[in-house]
Parts: sequence; structure tokens; C-alpha cells
Amino acid sequence: MSIKKVLVTGASGFIGQPCLQALKRRGFEVHAVSSRLPVQKPANVAWHTVDLLNKDEVTELITRVEPAYLLHLAWYVEHGKYWSSPQNLTWVQATLDLADQFLKQGGQRLVCAGTCAEYDWKHKLLKEDETPLNPHTLYGACKAGLQTILNQWSKTMGVSFAWGRIFFPYGPHENANRLIPSTVLSLLRKEKATCNNPELERDFIYVDDLAEMFAEIVDGNYSGPINLASGTPVKLGKVVELIAEMLGASDLVEFGSNSKNGAEPPVLIADTSKHESAMKQLAKTSLEEGLQQTISWWQSQFDVIQAGTPELTRKSG
Repeated sequence: MSIKKVLVTGASGFIGQPCLQALKRRGFEVHAVSSRLPVQKPANVAWHTVDLLNKDEVTELITRVEPAYLLHLAWYVEHGKYWSSPQNLTWVQATLDLADQFLKQGGQRLVCAGTCAEYDWKHKLLKEDETPLNPHTLYGACKAGLQTILNQWSKTMGVSFAWGRIFFPYGPHENANRLIPSTVLSLLRKEKATCNNPELERDFIYVDDLAEMFAEIVDGNYSGPINLASGTPVKLGKVVELIAEMLGASDLVEFGSNSKNGAEPPVLIADTSKHESAMKQLAKTSLEEGLQQTISWWQSQFDVIQAGTPELTRKSG
């Protein structure tokens, strides 16, 4: 039996690292790519330190590894800046250069990370083949345009292609400034945790489940855009309340109003019916279980955080 060789970009990221192990469990020979080595490098993964914005380095990498599969997760994701950053345009070109080398080398299957920000958020239920694409940010526009290009390019080249539209992942190693980790850390410090938009409903997915979904897509014959989510909305206020209850700190939670973020869509839910039989069984971690595992991880890191150790959290790019 031939070895299935996959190259994973953004491998040191929040989503990337669990994807490595999910692919290993499916029998892949995994080659990980990041701009720097992670704090803890998995022993069963071949690691390559490469600047994906450097075309020569990308060419050398693809030529040396000769992957049959490519899972492309890398992107610019600096919290609070990536929505409108010109870096999005840089990553569109970098992705096209990477895909070009992959296809020239004889790659067989290309899977990329998209985003629910590609959709028109005027619609509550977001469905791959029905909901219009009308991104309201540069980030969403770049992802949506790239998906269209790669979809047609792969057809021209006779290569299979899938695009995983990520909704709202959470779990260990998430950027500490985002809602769930920032709430956990505030409460661990015995500080007030404020939720300014408690009525907003979002579709959260535990990061390990998301990784299993990506591994399923890479290993399968799925094509085109695929929503990667739980399909179950939950109010942000409920998420914060659950965290506070688990930490015995409900008295430290404060709720604001939606007034400051009136442009935020009230409800964003993924329609997961397209591949429900396969994907539903992979979204196996309940919100309560996922939050407890997330809290436990942050508790294990709390002394390190308080000491101000850098590079604690992984970016997803």
C-alpha cells in the first residue's frame, strides 16, 4: 500500500497542530510547515521551517517533499487586525504560488481553509450551495475570491479540491484575546469578565472536532465548499455563564448591550446538512465538555501566563 503524504501549512497554529495528529491517525505521512518551530514539536511529524511568502523557499519545499495532498491552513490572523489588513492580499498571492508549485509537482488533492465570513451575513442560516457570498471585510473577500479561483483551476488541472468554511472554533491554545480564553483568564485572575453582546448567537466548534473534520475531508472525496461547524447556535452570554459556573465565579460576570456593535449579525448558524452523516459524528464534543477541557488547559498554563512567558498561544496561520 502506498504511503499517503500530506503537507500541512500553518501547522504550528491553533487549528494546525490538532490537524497533524488527526491526519496521523488516518495513516498519513505528515509534513508540517510553519515559519518557526513550535514550542513542542511532535515526534511523529516531519517539520519544515519555511517562509510561505518566499516563492523560492516554497518551490524548494514542494520539490523536496513531493506531497500528494496539501492542507493549506496558513494565513495572516493577527487578532483585531486581520479583518481589514492588506496582508490578506499578500496571502492570496502566496496561496496561488503554493498551489501552482503543488500542481506542477503532481499533487493530487488540495484542501484549503475558508471562513464563514465569505457569506452574506444578512442570512441567519448559512448554506454552501444556497446562501449568497457577500463578504463585508477584506479578509472574507480574499477568501471568497480565492475559493472561486482555486475551484476553477483545480478543475482545469484535473485535481480534486475542497474548501472548508470554518465557523467559530475554540479550545486549548486559542488566541488569549478572544472571547472564551479572555473570559477564562479574567476569572482565573479573580477579575471582572464582561460580555458586551450576550444575545448574539454563534456556531461554536471544538478545535479537536474541527481537526477531525479537516482530516476527513483530506482523506475523502469531498469537493467544493463545506461548512465546518456544529450546526448548533449558542448565545455568547450562555457561553460566558457556563465558564463562570465551571470556575465558581458567576459573581464576576458582567453583561453589556449590543449597542456598541450594532453591525454585528444577531445570529450566524451553519447549515451542516450537505455532509451531515459524516460531519455530525465528528462534532462529538458538547459545548460543556469542550469548555471544561479548555478551562483545564488554561488552568494548567496559568502560572506560565502570570510569569509573562512569551509564545504561549499559537496563532492559526
